Amino acid sequence: MAVWRPRLSPKQLASYECSTRFVLNEGARFCGKTWAFMHKVFRHCWRNNARFGIIVKTTKQGDLGIWPTLTGQIYQEWVDAGVCSDVADFGWVKEPWTDAVTKMRRARIHNRFGGTSDIQLFPIQYSHEAKDVLLSTEWSALWISEGHLYEDGDLIKHATPQLRLPGVPQDEKQILCDTNPPEDGDASWIYEFFHAQRTMRREDYPKFWDDSMVAEFEDIQRQKTVYRFLREDNPYADKQMMAEVAAMYMADEDEYNRMIKGEYSSVRKTLIFRGSFDRNLHVFGSAESANEDEWEVMTPSNSASVERDGGDISMLCGWDPGDVNHSWHAIQPWRNSNNDLCFDILDEFVVTDKTMRLEDLTAEVMRKMKLLEAWLPTEKFFWKHYSDSSVFKFEASAGTDEAMVQTDADMTDAAVIRRASKGEIELIGAGAVKNAGWQRKRCNLLVQLLNERRIRISANCTETIQMFNKLRRPKTEMRGHYIAPDQKTKHPFDSLSYAISMMLIDQLVNESDQPRTSRASLRPLFA
Repeated sequence: MAVWRPRLSPKQLASYECSTRFVLNEGARFCGKTWAFMHKVFRHCWRNNARFGIIVKTTKQGDLGIWPTLTGQIYQEWVDAGVCSDVADFGWVKEPWTDAVTKMRRARIHNRFGGTSDIQLFPIQYSHEAKDVLLSTEWSALWISEGHLYEDGDLIKHATPQLRLPGVPQDEKQILCDTNPPEDGDASWIYEFFHAQRTMRREDYPKFWDDSMVAEFEDIQRQKTVYRFLREDNPYADKQMMAEVAAMYMADEDEYNRMIKGEYSSVRKTLIFRGSFDRNLHVFGSAESANEDEWEVMTPSNSASVERDGGDISMLCGWDPGDVNHSWHAIQPWRNSNNDLCFDILDEFVVTDKTMRLEDLTAEVMRKMKLLEAWLPTEKFFWKHYSDSSVFKFEASAGTDEAMVQTDADMTDAAVIRRASKGEIELIGAGAVKNAGWQRKRCNLLVQLLNERRIRISANCTETIQMFNKLRRPKTEMRGHYIAPDQKTKHPFDSLSYAISMMLIDQLVNESDQPRTSRASLRPLFA
């Protein structure tokens, strides 16, 4: 077989030749980090009877990026190079097509053995979906494109065991990942998996590990290779375009460092709920299936410990409606054996960067309320709705019905929601806990409740879980801001904390700015 190497920069070539189990190409935009991987796809498929999977967030992302370049320019380079053997010529067996059943993008090429190799591009939108998407599949190699778009390491956890296609050498079975440094910096799953674990000190290993476990762990870490690409590592890039892109980020230092310098931001110390939120302690159920009907979720309880208003089961709703960001929570309060008020977060509805009519938001909330009530059809529910106090301003949001705004110009958002719900939803303003000085108190309150295990979260509340994982303070003190502004996770924080804080308003009024740190033991779930 003729040996041919594509035209690559030294760092690209090193990544192209790397044979460790896990390979990360990270760095700035337009630094050439994906180019080596695209060539690696064809080399792998030429060398083996292969099935190579490319994972993207959405099919559209693949269609606008990797797929046309891979099956066009990169493929043509391999054809023009005359890669061949005595058995088969390199080229399409079946030109790129879309699978009619799975909707995957697929291509099939000749390999050196006279057989064929498959290339498949498919979407996994959320990490937890990987378990079902990849279940019972067999791959010879997988490539996670734009790893920074995924919320946690579940994707790589579920992908790795599927590298089990027979007949492919072990050093060819790889997980590739390309990424810009994620927004959550050194608190991201990428940093943890590829950097923090690789550089762990022996004293940081779990105390119960014996020498054999340490040796196995260290062997795994040696199978991880990271290539950090800088803009100067791509001599083939359009210099003018790179300058134009750099100029777009100059107003935001964090974004400039991340997208232009390729640097991880140091945010771990600014994470508000770090050390308090623990998924294993606070999240109940499972939402790993792509089919919502198969989720295991927390449901309303009618046990003796739940809060009641008269004979009705008390339920809380937290609201934070806006123009393009909306957040809502359904919460059931109950009391533990110490008579402390506790909160089960049963459901959520979060929309970011998308205009939504208040009427449509109300309809979705009411649908979710009815679904929760259906779990206890013999019980009556009493709902209290706490909201951002801005809903009472005489200024209808952009998300309200246009005709309504024209005819009822003085109608508040609260009035719109009341009318859309036919009077079932009456919002109560949470203005008492809204201002900047109360941000700290609301954060400290949630820290305390987490520490005392007085908050439980249903696994289907994925945005809430992300909020507890990622909400952060500003790196430097900002007047009027305890929480760093412009975080998407701020909206579910607001809707959740408005409702809980209003229930504990008396405690908050007298509370210091420091949360309590004790961890009270609670009875089992719904015991």
